[in-house]
This record gives sequence, structure tokens and C-alpha cells, in this order.
Amino acid sequence: MKHLEVLTFAVFAATWIAISQGLSSRYGFKSVNDELIHRQFVVVGSSWWRRVTADVVFPPPGYVNTKIISAIYVIDQTGGTNTTTGYASLSKGGPGEKNVTLHIKAPYGVGLNFTVEIYGLRDYNIVNHRLGYGR
Repeated sequence: MKHLEVLTFAVFAATWIAISQGLSSRYGFKSVNDELIHRQFVVVGSSWWRRVTADVVFPPPGYVNTKIISAIYVIDQTGGTNTTTGYASLSKGGPGEKNVTLHIKAPYGVGLNFTVEIYGLRDYNIVNHRLGYGR
């Protein structure tokens, strides 16, 4: 009987942990040599009977990015369940490219609260030159 109670509690705890996490996304991998090249906060209020969306475009219009994107983190700040928060998807570009367009969408009647972090490859020639390598 005790094993059944422990098993029931374990299943309940695992289910609660799984649904209590928001829908954060990660594209690519960040290494020690990568640097943060862009951070954007996406906060959009909810709207009745409407699905809220937002697009994140990097680099912004009028700017040029010279670094190759290595990782993109889309972090859900609401801490809501999977049914009460939005989700992100790549529309264009991404890791290995110099640009990216993300489309973030929320369910009907729910707002958005995300942090988007974009990491790029550090210029190895400058780092190696400062360390005295590659002379």
C-alpha cells in the first residue's frame, strides 16, 4: 500500500513539474566563446477574442549584423502552464545565419511576456591576437 502512495505522489509531482514550466525555446547551442549580441523583451497585453502575436526581427531595420548567430533563447517569463502561455517559432534565418525572424503567438485571450536572447560567435582573430596566438 505504501508503494502505491509513493508511486502516486511521484506521478503527480512529475506531471505538476511538466505542466508548470512555460514554453521556453532554444535554437542552436551557446558555447563559452559566444557573446550576447541582442536582447529584446516582448511584452504584449492580452486581448479578448483575439490571438496576440509579435515578430522579433534581428538585426533591426537599418542595422547590419556581422556575427554569425550561434544560439537563440526565447524565455517565457510568465511561468504559466502550456495552455496559458505563448510559443515561438523560427520564420527566417537562425543559427548559422546572420539574421533571424521569430514569430511569437499566444492563445486567445492571453498576453505575451518573453525575453529573446541572441548569441553570436566571437571574432576568433581578435581573441587569438590578444592572447598572443597566430603571429
